[in-house]
Amino acid sequence: MNEMRWNLDKLYTSFDSKEFKADFDAVDQKIEEIKKWSAENFKDNNNAAQKLEEYIKNETAFMEFVYPLFQFASLTTSVEAKNKDAQSYLEQLRIKFVALTQSSVMYEKWIGNLKNLDAIIDSSGFLKNFKFILKETAEKKKYLLSEKEEISIAKMRQTGSTAWSTLQNNLTANLLVDIEIDGEKKHLPLPVVRNMAHDKSSDIRKKAYEAELEAYKKIEESSAACLNAIKGERLSLSKMRGYDSIIDKV
Repeated sequence: MNEMRWNLDKLYTSFDSKEFKADFDAVDQKIEEIKKWSAENFKDNNNAAQKLEEYIKNETAFMEFVYPLFQFASLTTSVEAKNKDAQSYLEQLRIKFVALTQSSVMYEKWIGNLKNLDAIIDSSGFLKNFKFILKETAEKKKYLLSEKEEISIAKMRQTGSTAWSTLQNNLTANLLVDIEIDGEKKHLPLPVVRNMAHDKSSDIRKKAYEAELEAYKKIEESSAACLNAIKGERLSLSKMRGYDSIIDKV
């Protein structure tokens, strides 16, 4: 048994549990409900405040539902980097999320076209709590590409920056660090060595720090390739959207 393990039963007991499978299977239906609602409600600006409130509540409810699925798979890979079920479900969930791109684009364009957004927000005590994010979303409208282009980008990210990010995470998750403790040479997972930064012994803290830096040399070229690919995609998209620099996007 992997000694770096914690109990995730409050999320799900296993990927084969009835609860996990039922929730996972329900994701598609919930996505379709969001897509249908968006198509029906973002056709015009009538009852804008009510639509904004409902959209936020629907999005929040969806994220609260799907978040445990992501967390269960993600936390499992944190201690079992090669767990095939966890990797598979994470990938499937990411692909499912691509289907929400159309609704997201519709929403961002719709809110960006509201001429009296401040007044709409101020008319609702609920919306006032989200004023910053709503205004920020409206501002993004001018940087949006066409709906078709945004959907294509979301799909290509799965084999682009998302795939590179997954590889980077796998490299660090599977990295073993060579370290000598009390005269004994050990090969320990990176998280274990990182935790030694809190050890009461300054000698162990120093050894852990130096061993961690040395271990990174094993994956430095692969990590650099991952980070360069991710950065390259971000730079290209920033230019396509019309940002003066990637800093402006942030």
